[in-house]
Amino acid sequence: MASVIAVREIPGVADIGEKFEVYAVEPHIFAEDSKFLIFTPEGWRWAFAFNFQPL
Repeated sequence: MASVIAVREIPGVADIGEKFEVYAVEPHIFAEDSKFLIFTPEGWRWAFAFNFQPL
């Protein structure tokens, strides 16, 4: 889908500057309160869009 970079630390999920591929967005229209489904070393995680910016 899209690549994003973490702009805030998300404990247990992402460090600032870490890159992820986004596999789903809920809702499907990007908004600040959207949730991104990303795959991390610990498995699948939902994270809010305001923690990421598109690459």
